Amino acid sequence: MKKLIAFILIAVLVAASVPTVIWAAAPEAPAAEETAPFTDVPPGSWYEEAVLWAAENNITSGVGDHLFGPNQTVTRAQVVTMLWRIEDSPAAESTVTFSDVPDGKWYSDAVAWAAANELVAGYPNGTFAPGKDITRQELVTILFRYAKYKDPATAAPEDVDFSAYSDAGQIASFASDAMRWAVGTGVGHGTSDTTLSPNGTATRAQLVQMLYRWLAKPGEDDDPSSGGDWELPVIPNP
Repeated sequence: MKKLIAFILIAVLVAASVPTVIWAAAPEAPAAEETAPFTDVPPGSWYEEAVLWAAENNITSGVGDHLFGPNQTVTRAQVVTMLWRIEDSPAAESTVTFSDVPDGKWYSDAVAWAAANELVAGYPNGTFAPGKDITRQELVTILFRYAKYKDPATAAPEDVDFSAYSDAGQIASFASDAMRWAVGTGVGHGTSDTTLSPNGTATRAQLVQMLYRWLAKPGEDDDPSSGGDWELPVIPNP
């Protein structure tokens, strides 16, 4: 009996000397706005807030491998896909078909929706050119048509004098009203005091920044409906 009591006491003493392990609950996942889904979006960059907003709202999922590609030029497919996702990816019963937009591509439904709602019309040869870098005048034309799609009463060309711009003659007829709307409302000022660069391109960071200012911050000076200085951002020099 004494041996049994002694054995029990020794066991208790040994157990007391072993550190107690406490299993903590798994930490909660950080909120979407606190994460950095893309490794090529530096903290504090001028487009970081816009990119995080776009990712949180499923407007963009990047270009793969945890990359957003902020300095990559925007393609026509990317523009309509972002607008389509802003609209919660609606189904489209479009009778418009393009020879270079097959079914099943990541942009197929977005292009069909954009065509059905007259945001895009494609090229005379029946193509859409989804992988083509979009020009500035094509971009503002799609945004102008999207603005009319959202609210026809407030989207109208402005009375703008283009005489100060040396390249105003490069504006295509299809983009004339859109460019006057963009410049008149501040959505797309020129690339300088004397150039509009209608055939220039835009980057993914610039497009997301434009959409963020327009749609996520209504009523501020950056919003095109306020007439504020809401221009296509220029990437800072290194």
